Amino acid sequence: MTDTGPRNKWSIRISDNEIREVYERLKWAIAAEELAALGHILLEINGSERTWVTSNGTVTLSMRTSGEPVKSSVGTKPLRRVLIHGRMFNRFELGSGVIEVIDWGKYRELEFHSNGLATRFVESPEVFPDWKRTFTEADGPTISVCPRRLRDGVIQAATVPVGVNMEDQSCHTWVHGADGALRFHTPWVSHFDTEVDISADTYVPDSPAALIDLHSLQSAIHLMDEVAGDVTVTLSSSPMSPMRLRAAEFDAVIKPTDRWVEERNTLTAALCTIDRKSTRLNSSHLV
Repeated sequence: MTDTGPRNKWSIRISDNEIREVYERLKWAIAAEELAALGHILLEINGSERTWVTSNGTVTLSMRTSGEPVKSSVGTKPLRRVLIHGRMFNRFELGSGVIEVIDWGKYRELEFHSNGLATRFVESPEVFPDWKRTFTEADGPTISVCPRRLRDGVIQAATVPVGVNMEDQSCHTWVHGADGALRFHTPWVSHFDTEVDISADTYVPDSPAALIDLHSLQSAIHLMDEVAGDVTVTLSSSPMSPMRLRAAEFDAVIKPTDRWVEERNTLTAALCTIDRKSTRLNSSHLV
C-alpha cells in the first residue's frame, strides 16, 4: 500500500500581539498579485528568532520578532521559510494560535488554528526574491533622524496642493542630503513645489538626489511608528541606488523610480525595429 501521508509537518505558536504587529506594520508592502511570491508575507525562522518580510518590488519591509522554536515531526533544520497568505490574518478577532506547515511532497499546505477556527491555504510555489541582497545594495552616507521629525517631514512632502487630484496616480519626491539637512523636494505640475529640510542628529553630507515614491516612503515610516530611538537613514549613493531606513527591529529599503523608463523602452523598441530592417536589407543584398 502506498503511503499517502505528509512527508513532514512542523508548526510555530504565535501570539495575538505578534500577529497584529506583523500584519499592521507590513501589509502596506504586500504586492497586489497573490499568485506571485511578493503577494505574500515571507517568514524566516532560525531557532527562536523570526524575520517577517513583505515587498512589492519597490519597497521591502522587514520586522524581527521572537517566539517558541519550531515543533517538527521530522528532525530539525537551522533555517525554515514559509510564504504566508495575508488573508490568513484577516479576521475580526485575532487571537494567539498555531501556524502549521504540512509538506505533501509536491506542495505544502498551511493551517492557521486560532479562536476555534482552522483556516487552510496551499502555499504559493513561487520563490521570494533575495531580500537580504536588496538591503545590502543601500550603500550611501548614513545619518540619524528623530522618527517624529521624519514622519512629519514625509507628511509635509506628500501633502497635495489644493485643487490637484492625485487619485490613482503616484506621487514622488526627490530625497538627498543638502545644506546640512535631509531634503525632500516634491515637484508639482502647474503648482509651486514643496521643499522640506529635516534636521538630523548627525552630520548630513550632500548626496545625489533619488526620486522616491512617497507611498513607499510612507509605508516605511508606518513600519517604524512609535519606535524608540532615532531612525538610521542610508541615503542613495546614486540616482538609481536605494535608500534604507532602520530602527530597532524594523528595516526598510526603497528603490528609486526610473523617471526615464518610458523613454528608454521607446528608444529600445525603435532601435530593435531599425536593427531588424537593417538585417533584412543586408540579407536581400546577399541574394
